[in-house]
Amino acid sequence: MKAFAYNASKTALNQFTVHLAAEMKDTKIKVNSVHPGWVKTELGTQYAQLEVAEGAKTSVVYALLGPDGPSGKFVHNGQELPW
Repeated sequence: MKAFAYNASKTALNQFTVHLAAEMKDTKIKVNSVHPGWVKTELGTQYAQLEVAEGAKTSVVYALLGPDGPSGKFVHNGQELPW
């Protein structure tokens, strides 16, 4: 089952990321959306593939980006994802 509200909110977040990154392009601020993967949480359930620590890896990498890091991207595990 596809949950319309969930999918619409994800699309809105990705579009906001692109717009905010464009607004911040002349600053040191990087704006990216990160996808943790299917993580064993209440939402992900026990059937998810990743433990919480594994799901956090992409967020940590992008939180520590240097000044030459990417901006305006949707990423998971070092790869840009289409949205």
